[in-house]
Parts: sequence; C-alpha cells; structure tokens
Amino acid sequence: MKYTNFLNRKKELKFLEDLYNSPKPKLLIIYGRRRVGKTTLLQYFGSKYNALYFIGRQESEKSIFRRFSEIFAERFNDPFILKNPFQNWDAIFTYTLILSIFLPSFAFLEQN
Repeated sequence: MKYTNFLNRKKELKFLEDLYNSPKPKLLIIYGRRRVGKTTLLQYFGSKYNALYFIGRQESEKSIFRRFSEIFAERFNDPFILKNPFQNWDAIFTYTLILSIFLPSFAFLEQN
C-alpha cells in the first residue's frame, strides 16, 4: 500500500500495517510529546481499515461505558451492544477479543 498523501510517516504506517496483518492479536501503546501527530497517524491508518476510535474524557465510568457502547454498536452494526451496554472494561476487552476472531479490526483509545 502506498502512502503518498501522508508525509514522513511511511515507516510508522508500514509498521502499523504489518501489525494489523499479523495473525495474532496485538496491543500497541503509543505515547510521546503533545502535538507531534500520534492521533493523526492513527486516524489516517484507521480510515483504511475496520477501525474504532474512542476518546476518553473526564466523566463517570457509567457515561464512558455507555458512550463506548454506542460507538462500538454503530461501528460494528451490533444492536446487541446498543441494547446491552458494556458495564466494565473486562466486558469490553473480552467482547472485543471474541469479535476479533471473526472480524479483523483495529481499535484505538485516546485519553483526552
């Protein structure tokens, strides 16, 4: 895949593509200084794949789980989750892991 419209990130995009195409589930944590393009890199990459993007805000856990459930249900067309919102992070990660067996996906969570 060519990345002609995204400057100076070919190496990082190739790494993400290789990670995405790996047969095993992976967890990648990206951190660094503010305003260097971490979010833009992931949004650009995620736009090409089955990506779920969620920004964490300072709000109650109940609100976080409800909002995540709504985004998840919309992104993966999953009415079950819309009617039965996630109640904790264990449920989110377990359900996502099970889903990833049947549907290759890419999710990134961002702290705001």
